[in-house]
Amino acid sequence: MTYREGSARDRSKLVVAVTGRVAALDITTGNELWRNELPGAGTGTIELAVEDGRVYVAPSTAPLLLCLDLQTGDVRWRASTTVNGRASMLFEGARIVVARQGYIDCFDRDGNTLWSNGLSGLGMGPTAIGVEGNVRQADELGRS
Repeated sequence: MTYREGSARDRSKLVVAVTGRVAALDITTGNELWRNELPGAGTGTIELAVEDGRVYVAPSTAPLLLCLDLQTGDVRWRASTTVNGRASMLFEGARIVVARQGYIDCFDRDGNTLWSNGLSGLGMGPTAIGVEGNVRQADELGRS
């Protein structure tokens, strides 16, 4: 499922996430602008979102949500999620919702935890989340 397209101000950078690393390329030339090796984030599948000059990264092999600066690739903040695993990230207003293995963590745009819910009895696995008109879903193979 394709994530919604916004009215981004800066569409000059193509952000790429591969096995625990994130890089930005100039969309016109393909030249690499920056690279972040994401120390401590492991080497697994990455859920990635780019919004408002920020790159949000949820690596599958670490219980983390990272926020990088779109211009430099530097880490702005790190937040802990309840568990690791393939993530689905949903942006809704001032909230970032991260779902992994049936656990839901909600953060504000500064990385502060607003709430967490383990959904006792619902099960574990790739987790779909959504509000009307805004849905994210990850499958077992890491596609979303």
